[in-house]
Amino acid sequence: MSEETRLREALQMSEIAQPTLRDDQIAALLSSGHARRRRRTNVISLIAVGCAIAVSAGSFSVWRHVGDPSSSPPAAGQTSEHSSGPSTDQTTDPTAVQEPSESEYEWAEALAKGTSTPLVYLAGTTLVTPTGSVSLPGTGAGLVGQTVNGIVVLLESDHTGSGGAFTSKYVIVAPNGHIADLPATKNYTLQNEAISPDRTQIAYGDSVRDARTMELIAPVPAKAVNIISWTPYGIIYSTMESDLYLWDPGSSPVELQANPGVYPSQTLYGFRNDNPCTDIVRLESDGSATRISSGCNDKPFITVSPDGRTAIDNDLGIVDVQSGDSRSFASNGIHDLFAYTSLVWTSDSVFEFPVQGPRVGKNRPTIIVSCDTAALSCVRAGDAVDVPASAEIQLTR
Repeated sequence: MSEETRLREALQMSEIAQPTLRDDQIAALLSSGHARRRRRTNVISLIAVGCAIAVSAGSFSVWRHVGDPSSSPPAAGQTSEHSSGPSTDQTTDPTAVQEPSESEYEWAEALAKGTSTPLVYLAGTTLVTPTGSVSLPGTGAGLVGQTVNGIVVLLESDHTGSGGAFTSKYVIVAPNGHIADLPATKNYTLQNEAISPDRTQIAYGDSVRDARTMELIAPVPAKAVNIISWTPYGIIYSTMESDLYLWDPGSSPVELQANPGVYPSQTLYGFRNDNPCTDIVRLESDGSATRISSGCNDKPFITVSPDGRTAIDNDLGIVDVQSGDSRSFASNGIHDLFAYTSLVWTSDSVFEFPVQGPRVGKNRPTIIVSCDTAALSCVRAGDAVDVPASAEIQLTR
């Protein structure tokens, strides 16, 4: 069962009557990178709160912290009491691990082999990188992303062994394996974190910091709840009241009067749902968004190329933004790109994503697929790698 199917079923099973999440909102939720597979025990209540934000924002990110979604999460380095806590045993959570389609893996396996791409993944509290494995101190962990100075991870420690009181902190793991704590934060309302497009800044808790020196760049606005996108013009975030702002750290936030869309590739080009069509948009410096696509595309997009010329839909179809022409990489292969939360662009025309095969014992074979929109072709970026079934996968850029 795909991640999209799980979310849709979860919404149907819940008591949430309105609003109904649109396809672009579910796409953004699953492709933004903020929804961590390790924290699915409270997904219904998290979606319930996110719905209010989704109405205005056009997308949202699941809150990372378990417990009462109406309360603030514990500040890094502080203790919190919850009925459930962090866990490294994701196999016991039926929503924690997506069961991939066998046909999708067979499609990927049959591709010609191309240049290898390094794979970074988190298995429990072990971070595996191309340079080796690093054991992290804690009982639970979640990948945040890659910076110029290393990989940022959220660590949690269960002090009772039963999912009760736990503390959390952010660390950065350098290429040589050295682990350094990020500065602790005070109480805050921000429920997720983000890394700047140039990977030099980190937004988390109550602050934005330099990824190289950890010096404070700016405090996070007090009302910020969810970071929707970090673009070249700044951070688009939402508040508990569903207001939207564009904020360039170090300056004052600018309230947005309309939905600007989402920008998963962290460029000025993204997508926005304008029923019944999904439009490709260009973000302007004042936070407004200009529609640049032609025609009407009724499929949900999951990403837009860095140059804004090509959009990818959830069936691995590519759409020429200017002409509206649509083509497909795999007529009978990929049918649910919602599942691939670690899709990255390596150039204006090439993007990569991992495809996992059916579980074999405790592992899943994983292939990185590299697709070229100009050549309309895909290759395997190296051989299959056996990855623990509960691992959280992230591609480096």
